[in-house]
Amino acid sequence: MQKKTGVALYYQVIEYIREKIESGEWSAETRIPSEPDLCSQFGVSRATIRQALNGLVQEGLIVKRQGIGTFVAQPALVGDLIRFVIPEKLGSQHSIISINAISPTLSIINRLKLKADDKVIEIYRIRLFSNSKEPGSLEKTYLPQEIWNGISGYDFTQPIYKMIKERYHYEMKHLLSEVRPIAINDDEALYLQLPSQTLALLLYRTWLEKDKPIMFTKIIFPADKCRYLSIS
Repeated sequence: MQKKTGVALYYQVIEYIREKIESGEWSAETRIPSEPDLCSQFGVSRATIRQALNGLVQEGLIVKRQGIGTFVAQPALVGDLIRFVIPEKLGSQHSIISINAISPTLSIINRLKLKADDKVIEIYRIRLFSNSKEPGSLEKTYLPQEIWNGISGYDFTQPIYKMIKERYHYEMKHLLSEVRPIAINDDEALYLQLPSQTLALLLYRTWLEKDKPIMFTKIIFPADKCRYLSIS
């Protein structure tokens, strides 16, 4: 793990372990290294490791078994229960935090069906409530280089999927969604203007053109600002 300046150490450990799990490198029932081993591996204190592991337990990614160890949890059941739709009244205006070309992690490679040496563009933004301009959600969008080349001159304070549809005439009718509860870290809390460890929903969305992944987005919704209804 390469330590990132300005990012809490415990959250960097969470990101590292989460990537191991989501990429499939650590499958269900894999035993996580012990706390002393993790301390040695990451060069952090035992309190930091415990904070990271407790966060992953809350997400349901790992389970602790008394006297045995810590293991990767069995995957949650996947059901087509709710189609997550962001209401128009939330607003479509965004504030840009950063736009960077990066080497994708294995989980992003798998979601976008990329080659190992492909590059992606990461667009980090705050979505603003239309009436008050207060933060409504926090979004990280990942675009394959080929898609980025076609929309790089667009205004990224506006919805990205609309830009892609206009440029490529993609329908993008198919959307894969996954949601899980999280507690936001210090950086996310700063952008969302909330206390650290506030409960939130983490939504993963993969936009598809037919069977081809076009865009992958991670969206954090504070739990006290959003709710979802199932209409059948």
